[in-house]
Amino acid sequence: MASCYKRGKYWYIDYLLNGKKYYINTKLPSSAAFKTKAEEKKKEIELYLIKVKNKNVVKVEGLSLKEASLKYMIEHLANKSVSHRESFLRAYKHLIKLISEEQNVKSVNKEIFNKYLEQLIPGRSIETIRTYIRYMRIFFNYLVEENVLIKSPVSKKLMPKAQKKPIKTFEPVLLENTLNIAKERDYQYYLVLQMLLLTGQRPCDVLRIKWKDIDLLNKKLIVRISKTNKIINFPIYDKLEEFIVNEIYKHFKCKSDEDFIFDKFTVETVGRRFRRIKAYLNNKERGIDLKTFRKTFASNLASNGMERSRIAELLGHDSVNTTFKYYASIKNDSLRKELNEII
Repeated sequence: MASCYKRGKYWYIDYLLNGKKYYINTKLPSSAAFKTKAEEKKKEIELYLIKVKNKNVVKVEGLSLKEASLKYMIEHLANKSVSHRESFLRAYKHLIKLISEEQNVKSVNKEIFNKYLEQLIPGRSIETIRTYIRYMRIFFNYLVEENVLIKSPVSKKLMPKAQKKPIKTFEPVLLENTLNIAKERDYQYYLVLQMLLLTGQRPCDVLRIKWKDIDLLNKKLIVRISKTNKIINFPIYDKLEEFIVNEIYKHFKCKSDEDFIFDKFTVETVGRRFRRIKAYLNNKERGIDLKTFRKTFASNLASNGMERSRIAELLGHDSVNTTFKYYASIKNDSLRKELNEII
């Protein structure tokens, strides 16, 4: 029902749920010394899956923190991206430094999360801390929805205020060099980066695009937004259509309409290759990552005068306030250009 194996630095566990295969990174080092612990986690998952298969009602009263986290990973995170699952595990790892997994999940209180915040602060950026706390909030809110808890112990007040940072986009030379190296090393990988640049979608959502999602007749591309569970009909504009027809159809083979176009890639592999290219170019600039393609796409639209609401629609934002940061980012550039022309 489940299997335990080494992958890179860690032990992983594969399992089947409703006919689909999923995996969990245990975050246990892939040495023989940690194999027993990895096997124990595998047994825990198998026992839980047996209950699900037999339609046994898993009693929510008296759930330990370990059982609650297992319920969350198997029932909720199974359909989420790999990056979501691994981000949760990183955040969760810091929680179990403060409280035993064997304790009742109801014993996790606000005081523990005050200590959790204190533990995170040294040596970490505000954004990293916000990410960890956000994943903990999602986890405990899920337990409230499942009637495991009455109230979440993660207070909104715990979240540090976000730092206002300028939007970082690709400088033309860096973008050109990045794409050229990607093209030389793996043409299909280069096409993944081009799709990110042409659509402005998140990497996890681009990799979930299926062949059936391309509708050239009606000039629309269906994109499933994993972050909000929204589905958007992204317009296939001329340059994107040319790219799909001349590049995607030529270099990727469609076996079934249900298949993912970029099925040989994962967010993890796309990100790792991007970091290698960045290292090869000796680019040490912070904030340049896969999300920079999305930021560059949105900033280009904003700088060319597209309405905020239209950009929000294309990016799948729930609020135009999220999109406003791209306008705030280009405002200074526009003012500088005007001053240069006047003075």
